[in-house]
Amino acid sequence: DERGLRRLSARLVLPFARRAARRAGLTELGARVSECMERLSALEQARVASVDEPADTFGELLGEIFAHGFDDGRGDALRDVGFHLGRFIYAADAAEDWERDAESGSYNPFVLLYGKDFKNETYRREIHRMLTYCAALSCEALGRLDLDGKDAAKNILTNTLTSGLSLRIAFLLGEGHSPDAFPLADHGGCRGCATCRRHEKNL
Repeated sequence: DERGLRRLSARLVLPFARRAARRAGLTELGARVSECMERLSALEQARVASVDEPADTFGELLGEIFAHGFDDGRGDALRDVGFHLGRFIYAADAAEDWERDAESGSYNPFVLLYGKDFKNETYRREIHRMLTYCAALSCEALGRLDLDGKDAAKNILTNTLTSGLSLRIAFLLGEGHSPDAFPLADHGGCRGCATCRRHEKNL
């Protein structure tokens, strides 16, 4: 957001990122990340009244980072973990900043979709359901990774994608709500597939 990622203007950050990428041998990844950042910036400058378009773009960015260096099936699973987690991060951040951005006039897809009605319980629960599904799909993708013998890592990652993200968006359901960990998605979802998208839109 403007206090975080967006404050770091691409025109200032990307030249340093590109130099760092060249030094680390990550030129190809740097190019893909730069393309996503530029596309995300264009969507925000155009004030697109959609959470899917910018969230998908940020998801693509994170998916590329997660999958980098893995050319086998692990890369596909890691890309899906990153994609759905990236969607969650972008949309959760926008939800948290909804009221602040409505007052300041900053870009926020939920302001454009719902106006200043940020206390509307129906809207908040709708956003919560969408975020819950993003997190569940990320956790489902994690389950496709072979983490046998890596119990500590598996437990930390699973806990982060369930309890951690659940707590992150508990504010949408109001004070006093005790959120449960997200259930695993029962759909073998893949990155942006039509089935996943239908599920998300029907929630």
